[in-house]
Amino acid sequence: MRFVAITWGALLALMACSEAQPPARPPAPVTPAAALILEPPHLEIGETATLEVAIAVPPGTRVGPVPAPDETPGLWILDVDGPSESNSPERDVHRTRFRIRARETGSFEWPASEVRIILPDDREQVLEVPARAFQVRSVAQDVPGQLTFFSYRSPVFQGERARPADVVLPALVGAALALAGVGLLAWVRRSRAARQLSEAEPNLGNAPWRTAQAALAAAGEIAESDLPRAADMASAALRVFVDRRFRAQTTRATSEELRSGEAPFLLTTRWEPLLDLLEQLDALRFPPQTDDPRTAVQTFRGTIETAQAFVTDATPRGNTR
Repeated sequence: MRFVAITWGALLALMACSEAQPPARPPAPVTPAAALILEPPHLEIGETATLEVAIAVPPGTRVGPVPAPDETPGLWILDVDGPSESNSPERDVHRTRFRIRARETGSFEWPASEVRIILPDDREQVLEVPARAFQVRSVAQDVPGQLTFFSYRSPVFQGERARPADVVLPALVGAALALAGVGLLAWVRRSRAARQLSEAEPNLGNAPWRTAQAALAAAGEIAESDLPRAADMASAALRVFVDRRFRAQTTRATSEELRSGEAPFLLTTRWEPLLDLLEQLDALRFPPQTDDPRTAVQTFRGTIETAQAFVTDATPRGNTR
């Protein structure tokens, strides 16, 4: 009996000791901290990677935005993702991810920065994000004999060494083809301009001097029956003649616009007489007429004679025969 009593006493004492153990102490408060994580740790030229700024703070802490650096030597910043937040009973972790691309080889450093946080007790604190060193390697280190990012090799001719003719002849052929292309383009543009000019007045044909004189004579014949149309034909004949003879652009502008602009170089001495003729014809092209019809016809015939003299004077002597 005594042995049984001692055994039960020992068991009860052990149970009492196990129940009387002190409770586990609460975890120590989290100290705000920041870290930079770069994956992969070593970059190659042209490679993209993610640089993450992780900030661990006590629960309920407000974290300000992570500023992007003003200068990032060796890198381009492609995108910024975040901030994102993950919570646990012990801490909150705020993450901001920068998508970067390596653009230069060498050793560089992501600069340090500062982030403002507000603790749960409303105390404001400045948290320093440390700098992060990294390296950017060249892909040429992985390929023996490669000296540049995009290697260049001289052409190799089989059977013998390269001769100057093997290089000069293809270059001359290429230059000739390029010149032929430029000449073809100039011919197409000149043909198109001539076609547009001929379409401006279908009745004026393709010979500038003879066509202009014929059109002016035809305009004089219909002056008594239809003076506005005759003046319009004479104005068109003068404009087309000047455009073909001196490469001007009078068919695409009004007389007022021509008067306000500068005289073409080839028409410096004939510009004012031409504008005077066009303005006289404009006064007859647009009715109503303020003068007596007979007086207007006589004025028009005098303008036609002046226009014919202008065409004759502006045409080289050998082309008027």
